[in-house]
Amino acid sequence: WYQRRVREHFVCSVCEGDLSQGFKEVEEKLYCGDCYFENFGEKCANCGKACVGAVIQALGRSYHPEHFVCNDCGVVLTEGFNVDNGNPYCKKCHVNFMPLCAGCYDRIEGASQWISALNKDWHNGCFTCSVCVMCACHSLPKLCLFIY
Repeated sequence: WYQRRVREHFVCSVCEGDLSQGFKEVEEKLYCGDCYFENFGEKCANCGKACVGAVIQALGRSYHPEHFVCNDCGVVLTEGFNVDNGNPYCKKCHVNFMPLCAGCYDRIEGASQWISALNKDWHNGCFTCSVCVMCACHSLPKLCLFIY
């Protein structure tokens, strides 16, 4: 009678499951492993469920490895990623955030040096004088006053 009575009361305070295999205690309440992680564990920033096992910590948040994905195309990010406005992006999608060159209309990618002038962005070689077409990154003749 006594053992049966103890077993009945030695249960998870959430699911009432058996705690004979282990438990966590919080504020005088007992929790099985699943209920403890569901109520007190880290939550995946993508799905909102508890992170148990492998976890990716990125951008100040926790993710299941399969839920750390590009904010644009949804591909799982396993190697390297870029950040824009606090969101992760794969390298392919992040190119869309790079500025367009006002001269050639290609994206200004990576660690390229560029010029910001006349409220536009330019590759160094594309920012030219509209009269003599000399690259403005070199010294311009004194007569060249009309830049692109």
